[in-house]
Amino acid sequence: MASINEERFLCLLQATRYNYTDEEKFVLIEVIAMIKGLQVLMARMETVFADAIRRNIYAELQDFIQLSLREPLRKAIKNKKDLVRRLVHHVYYLTYLVTYFTLLFLLT
Repeated sequence: MASINEERFLCLLQATRYNYTDEEKFVLIEVIAMIKGLQVLMARMETVFADAIRRNIYAELQDFIQLSLREPLRKAIKNKKDLVRRLVHHVYYLTYLVTYFTLLFLLT
């Protein structure tokens, strides 16, 4: 008795043998080869991609801290809104912690 994988292989074999021309088969093989080549290339570049992603996260966090949180924190302190000030300050602090650990991870 044939296994499920063997049955699937035979169905695929028959489908490609009888439903595609030789030119279509060649193009299909070329596309599969390109996809496999791209997979190998991306696997080699994984560290570069990971580093770029980490640097982007770091830059976005810095922009968030220095541009988006600064003004609400300043206004909350100025208007003596203690709850808002504490909330924004905690978000500010947590974001700095994330930035710090992201930077540590970048350097290792």
